[in-house]
Amino acid sequence: MDRLNFLLSKINQHLAEIEERSKEKPKTLKDFDALAMSCLQLVNRLIDLGKLLVMEKHLGFPETYSDIFKILKANEIITKEDYETVVKLIYLRNLISHEYSTISDEDLLKFRELSEKVKQIVEKLKTSFS
Repeated sequence: MDRLNFLLSKINQHLAEIEERSKEKPKTLKDFDALAMSCLQLVNRLIDLGKLLVMEKHLGFPETYSDIFKILKANEIITKEDYETVVKLIYLRNLISHEYSTISDEDLLKFRELSEKVKQIVEKLKTSFS
């Protein structure tokens, strides 16, 4: 359970950072980069949490990040709406990871809009661990 507590702690940390850093558009490149990194790390830790649950419960062998959450949806751990939220987050994460020069302030600010949903999804995942 140490891994679980570590992931939950990091997710809460990144959610707080995103909330603080996205109150307004980033003013400097340093602010933009800090917000982007918090967003990237939030999704990475959410993926890790989902993967940990899939593996602990022996639910299958996902091939992609989206597959992790497809499996969780199929097992009624998350809803279709939760799954769609995570797919959006993974898309934004991939933009940050692979096409950094194309992301905008608005892309990063979408993470703040999705943060309440992330909290709900994390709570569902957390309560599904045995």
